[in-house]
Amino acid sequence: MRFAVTLSLLKLWVRPEGPDLGLGGDQHSATAHQRPAMRELYLGNSQPMVDLPEAMTRLTKLRSIFHSEADFQHALAWLLHEMVPSLKVRLEHPAPWGKGAVDILARAKGCELAIEVKYLCRRLETTIDGEAFLLKQHSAHDVRSYDVCRDIERMERFVSERPGAHAAVIVLSNDHTYWAGPRSDNTCYADFALRDGRSLTGSLSWSERTGAGTMRGRAQAIELQGKYHIRWQDYSCMQEPSGRFQFLYIAIPPKIHSTG
Repeated sequence: MRFAVTLSLLKLWVRPEGPDLGLGGDQHSATAHQRPAMRELYLGNSQPMVDLPEAMTRLTKLRSIFHSEADFQHALAWLLHEMVPSLKVRLEHPAPWGKGAVDILARAKGCELAIEVKYLCRRLETTIDGEAFLLKQHSAHDVRSYDVCRDIERMERFVSERPGAHAAVIVLSNDHTYWAGPRSDNTCYADFALRDGRSLTGSLSWSERTGAGTMRGRAQAIELQGKYHIRWQDYSCMQEPSGRFQFLYIAIPPKIHSTG
């Protein structure tokens, strides 16, 4: 059985299991949702270039934890290329507006997919197949939540400047504070909170009582054109405290310019 990948009228074929991807798989328990053995990966204007939630399901079977955001970024990019060998995948590709970079850019036959990734960690120390992992505590949930929302805004800009392109933001975290949300809705970063079940849309800004230090470099309000539902999904689970990882996938659909 093989996956069908549609690129306009061109079909590319990918094996569902394939050879070892060379990502250093581990045997730690994973709880990502199981998906059907046969699944289509779409390429074109109306569907995502690849099924990124499916990619995350495959990735958890290979890597249940990462050393850093760069480690996660590289592993995901490598897997995308293995899933669809025709993709040209680049890391830290210059943004089309000339400032900053896109974490992952995948291209095939004129179609583009831009991906921003975030790896938000709570302290965790574990060893898997003899490989030691020590994740440091990432504080400042307010600032990091803002950065995720800003990535969504940046990806909206990407698709607006590249008609027909797709984009996505993927957040992987073992910190339940993100999906549980702040204890109070009256927090200074309520607009940016990534609580499971809420939606992000419109103008997002800090509360009036937010300190200048918190907003340094991030004072500008975020303007989202679309509406994005926050739904965290299981990625992997370990026995250690803070060993439960979840991921957030936010798809930014293409902007199709009318030719009429």
